[in-house]
Amino acid sequence: MERSLQSHFGKDQAVNKKSADRETLWLLNVMRGVAALLIVFYHYTTQYNNSIGHLVRYSVTVPWGCYAVYTFFMLSGFLTVYSCKEDANAGSFLKKRFFRLYPMFWICMTVTALYMFVIMPERAPSLKQFLLNLTMTPSLFGVEAVDGVYWTLAKELFFYFGFAAVLQLGFFKKDKTNWLWGWLCLAVLAAGYCYEPYYFPVRGGGISASNTRIHLCVSGGLCGILF
Repeated sequence: MERSLQSHFGKDQAVNKKSADRETLWLLNVMRGVAALLIVFYHYTTQYNNSIGHLVRYSVTVPWGCYAVYTFFMLSGFLTVYSCKEDANAGSFLKKRFFRLYPMFWICMTVTALYMFVIMPERAPSLKQFLLNLTMTPSLFGVEAVDGVYWTLAKELFFYFGFAAVLQLGFFKKDKTNWLWGWLCLAVLAAGYCYEPYYFPVRGGGISASNTRIHLCVSGGLCGILF
């Protein structure tokens, strides 16, 4: 009888924990969505006007929307770690991230290129520039981005590769010592990517690592460990 009651209460606690986890993930995803919308409004109302110029002046602008980038990156790091299972492997993790990022990115990149060809032909990308931009990391090949707003995806992609390395090395375990070593390695990579002067030539081009936000993803990931 006692064992039966313990088993019953144990199941109830597991169900309650799963329900709480779902509610937490839902709320944080909503917050990340709001942050993404604020960034969109900033680019459409403020940044677009500064770089190209609106034909009609908007009565409402969101100049402070750029600061939502900090929230977005920290939540991305937190959700990546918090929602990842302990038995996850690097291959499955990267596969999920690939199908989450790249298909929609390719669609958006194509729409952007077509828009430029029709509306702003002087800014339209060449075929080489367009194809290299599909990698999400055009600066690695010394090519200018078709649309600068995609820079956040490259930073997030770098974090995903770093986290995949943590999984591959077996640091994603209950042992906090392993976690510390894993995140130490990722922090070193982030620091090398974050602070200039760092310049890595690749086929005549390069990537400048200044003003990155990768440390925000790492900070959010650390919060995911402690939560």
